[in-house]
Amino acid sequence: MSRTLPRSPSRYGVILGWTGSPEAPDPESVGRYLERFLMDPLVMRIPRPIRALLVKGIIVPRRKHRSAEAYRRIWTPEGSPLAAHTEALAKALQEQLGVPILHGSAYGKPTLEDAVREASASGDLPWIFVPLFPHYAGATRGTLERRFEQAARQAGLRTAGIVPPFYAAPPYIEALSRTAAPLLEEFRPDHLLFSFHGLPRRHARQDAAKGPEYDYVTQCRTTMELLIRALQWPKRKCSLAWQSRLGRGWLAPETRAELARLGQSGARRLAVIAPSFLADCLETLEELGIAGRAYFLGNGGQAFLLCPALNHAPCWVEGLSAIIDNYYKNAAL
Repeated sequence: MSRTLPRSPSRYGVILGWTGSPEAPDPESVGRYLERFLMDPLVMRIPRPIRALLVKGIIVPRRKHRSAEAYRRIWTPEGSPLAAHTEALAKALQEQLGVPILHGSAYGKPTLEDAVREASASGDLPWIFVPLFPHYAGATRGTLERRFEQAARQAGLRTAGIVPPFYAAPPYIEALSRTAAPLLEEFRPDHLLFSFHGLPRRHARQDAAKGPEYDYVTQCRTTMELLIRALQWPKRKCSLAWQSRLGRGWLAPETRAELARLGQSGARRLAVIAPSFLADCLETLEELGIAGRAYFLGNGGQAFLLCPALNHAPCWVEGLSAIIDNYYKNAAL
C-alpha cells in the first residue's frame, strides 16, 4: 500500500481496489487465498453450507498444489506480479495526480478494509474508489464495491463515489491501442485473439438483467469493437474467447478451445490481447503466456505474441488519471 502522502493540500484521495494474490507460491498460501476467493458468495452463488463443502473439502485440496506450481512459474523477486504492478501503479498515479493513493484487495494483503481505515485516519478528504476492472462482473467489481461501501460506512469515511466501469472510456481504449499497436506492427500476426476472463453463463445473465451497466458480455464486446477500430485492424482477422473456466456452463468459446481451432485451421502467427486484465497476473502470464502459447504451437501454430497488460505504463497512468479526475469533477459531493 502506498503510504507516502502528498505534502500539499489535496482535493481528494483515491483507493484502488484489486483482487489480491497469495502471499507466497506454496500450496498452503495458495490454498488460503483460493478458499477466501471461492467462499465469496458472489463468486460461487450457491448456499453457504454447500459452498463450504465444495470449496474446503474438494476444490481447494485438489487445486492448491497445481495452482502453486503455476504461481511459481511467474513469481518474481518482488513477489506476485499482480501485487508489484498494483503497488507501482499506485505510486505512479500519486505522482501524476498529486493526491493520496491507497490500494487494498479483496482476498490478499493489504485488504480493502485496511486501505479504508488508513484513508479515514488521514483527514477529512473525499475519497474516490476505483475498482481496477474496466468491465462489471459480480465476482470482481461487485465484490469490491460491496466491501468498500460496507468498510466506508463502518469507518465513517467521506466518499466521493465509485468510478463506474470504464470499458468504453477513450483514455482506456487509447492506452490499450498505444500499448498493442507497435507490438502488432513488428510481429505482423495473421490473427488477433481477444481473450476476456470467463464467467458462468448464469451469472452473466443474472447481472445483465439488472441493466446495461451490469452487462459484462456486452461491455467486453464493446471494448473489443472500439479497440479493433483504434488499431485499424480487420475484423475478419479477429475472434473473441473466454478464459479461466472453472467448470461447466461458462461463456463460450473457451480460450483453450479457440487456440486449438485457430492453430488447426491455418493461423500461423497469433497475437493475443486480454483487455479485462489491467495488470499482468497468473491469468495472463501463465495461463496465456506459458500454457496458452504451448497449446497453440502444439496445434499447428508457428509464432505466438501475448500483448502485455497495461500495468503501470506511462500511457495508462495518464489515462487512468484522466478517468479519475474527470469523475471527480463531475461527482456530486
